[in-house]
Amino acid sequence: MGNAGQRAAESCPVFSRDFVTEGLESAGPDACLSHLFLPVGANVLITGDPGPANAGWLRAHYGSGVHIIRCAPHVVLAAIERRFRDAFRERAITGLARSEPQFSASTVITRGQIVVFGAAAALALLLLALWPQASGILLTVLFGVLFVANAGFRAVLLWIGAEERRPPHELAAETLDLPVYSILVPLYREANVMPALVRALRALDYPGIR
Repeated sequence: MGNAGQRAAESCPVFSRDFVTEGLESAGPDACLSHLFLPVGANVLITGDPGPANAGWLRAHYGSGVHIIRCAPHVVLAAIERRFRDAFRERAITGLARSEPQFSASTVITRGQIVVFGAAAALALLLLALWPQASGILLTVLFGVLFVANAGFRAVLLWIGAEERRPPHELAAETLDLPVYSILVPLYREANVMPALVRALRALDYPGIR
């Protein structure tokens, strides 16, 4: 195994706390996460998935002589998170804005929305200039309808949310058939709400929440 491999094996139990990784230039965060591994030396890999398929992939990419050391998956994940912390932070902050700007909270208003709102405002001004009294009545009624519709929608949501839930033990027989969901919560410069948001997500009444 060699000195590097021996040091990696001995450090594995405390890997997430104080093990300093080396030789990571050839591995990116996506590959490390997909195959649950991390290079820790010139010829040493630590992996949380030592199965034949994954080991074969690792040897194909790093050579047949690479030393593969098994480590607990959560330890490897913690090490990957620490090693690529800056990259993950940058991806979390700006990734969605770069790839799908229309879905990012950093985009307050899209170009299409600007065009639509501008056209609506121009039309409203034109109507007010040509028929001020009738246009004023029409706009007042329109805004009133929108306000009532919004209030009604909120009332429906409140009524649905106030329904009594069944105790968790009554759902036990159904949990095997429940689908698996991933909840994506986009945040943009809202670190102050993160603790409360995490607590609220963990409080969801759905089996197997992690």
